[in-house]
Amino acid sequence: MSRGYEVEWDGTVVRLPRCAEGTVNFSSWGDAEMALADFVTEVRRRGAGTATVALIPRPDNTHNPYAISVARPAGSGRTPDERHLGFLHDYFLRAVGPVKLPLLARYAVSGEIECTVVVLDDDVSLAIPGKVDLGRLIDEFLAAHPDAPPAGEPPRVGWLSEADAATARCLDLMAPSREPPVVPPTIDDLRLVGYEAHRRGLLITDAGTGRFVGRLQDRILTLTDERVRPAVVEHLVGLGIDVAAPIGGPAGADRGAVERLALIQEATHIQLSPYGENGRPDRSLKVAYYVPLIETLWVASRRLVDPVRRFAERHGLVVTTLHVPLVDWALEQEFDYHDLHGHNAHHRHFGRPGHRPDHRLYRLPHLKALLPVELRKRENLVWGACPDEELPERADQFRVLERYFTDRVALFGAVELADAIVPCRLCGRRTLRFTARWAEGPLAYCGPCRHAAAQGQLGRPDDAPVALRALAEVEFEGRPLVRSQLDQLTPPGDGSRRTAAEVDKLLLLRSFISRSKALAWTKVLIGAGLADEGVRMSRGMVIPAVDQPAIPRTERQRLPD
Repeated sequence: MSRGYEVEWDGTVVRLPRCAEGTVNFSSWGDAEMALADFVTEVRRRGAGTATVALIPRPDNTHNPYAISVARPAGSGRTPDERHLGFLHDYFLRAVGPVKLPLLARYAVSGEIECTVVVLDDDVSLAIPGKVDLGRLIDEFLAAHPDAPPAGEPPRVGWLSEADAATARCLDLMAPSREPPVVPPTIDDLRLVGYEAHRRGLLITDAGTGRFVGRLQDRILTLTDERVRPAVVEHLVGLGIDVAAPIGGPAGADRGAVERLALIQEATHIQLSPYGENGRPDRSLKVAYYVPLIETLWVASRRLVDPVRRFAERHGLVVTTLHVPLVDWALEQEFDYHDLHGHNAHHRHFGRPGHRPDHRLYRLPHLKALLPVELRKRENLVWGACPDEELPERADQFRVLERYFTDRVALFGAVELADAIVPCRLCGRRTLRFTARWAEGPLAYCGPCRHAAAQGQLGRPDDAPVALRALAEVEFEGRPLVRSQLDQLTPPGDGSRRTAAEVDKLLLLRSFISRSKALAWTKVLIGAGLADEGVRMSRGMVIPAVDQPAIPRTERQRLPD
């Protein structure tokens, strides 16, 4: 092919050179085959042997996100689907370079590449350079024009305009808040409380006003008022808490210069989304993904890279690798789902997938004998030690953070934490040892087991009467109790101290008594045989509603020794 061929571009239209010896075929089937036949008929009716067609990147193609559609030109006023005539062959695109035509299309206002099609009696083909020469021509063009024209100048149409509109909307939502700043909290009067449900972290509030200040999770600090970031980071570090510090200096103290993005932490990745008009994160706008394990950031649009990276680094997220799709807002089409969500990185690092959390609850086998037989078999309960022996943080950080978890005090009253990390007495996970005034010897219960006991997480509605009857005999001398009495373990009334094995039993039985408000407590008491028609309170009598059947009373259970 002559070296005189080159990609034509006038700042608006991109056109591939017509090559007399070039005969590039494409495939057409179904409705497209009928549309192609109509197109050929029109060309022949005009007495012409050639016509102009458009090459349109189709990142929405589920078979190949780099697919290139051959279509009628945009001037026909129809959508790309309505203009579609066929697809370039995948083997041709691989030889050209799968990303080259989509990159070239970004220079056209329409996002489409014009070229010539030749209509012969028995064949329809594109009069463009062959795969090797075409790839070279595009390389030469991109080398001479390293930057595509900025979006919106002039306004783009077609499939590119939709991406531009999404980017513009995100930029508007991400714009720094113009609301008047609130009075910053007093840093020396912060209250830290640990939480553990699906993730572990610290909630930070202003002890004086009770106002929410922010949260710390996986070393990442998110705040409602960015002006106090340097002071809060310094305060937490002074307490021995590990915090990801802002990258590139103090990151400024001007709240008005901070993008309004939500940092949504999932098991293996972080999603960045802007706040919607309702003030809540709009999770549907997936502006970026960040995988901490490999320090990699994916951003949905080139125009969003700078503000997103600035926001990420302000929160201490180290960006070693940055990915941007060739076509704006085509992250899910151009990149593997499991890469974006960190599953592949987790699997490579730990040798197991990270997107399937184990929702089963483990209990050590010898504890089975402490339960009534009706409670010993549950679908989500495994009688064995928990296989996950890893601490959620480094050992030194685990010791520090555990001191801010208040649920031990809620369950056991005043406790004294030790530094020793030992197996949980219920499931075998590693946790901190502690002592309670009314219990003999050291105790050790991990966060998930404490949470299960506080919420009745193991129990179904039918389990509550069975477990409550057994618990009442051991802890309450067979007397009825109100639901709130389950919130804290009761010391023996005679001033003695409970053994660690007795404490195991109290926690285990509590795990089977659901705290759901939908479960009528009076009916649970009646079903457990702790009340007949009602429960006498300090003021009056609580009785069940007559229009609902009571839970059947269980027979009195004889507990194993």
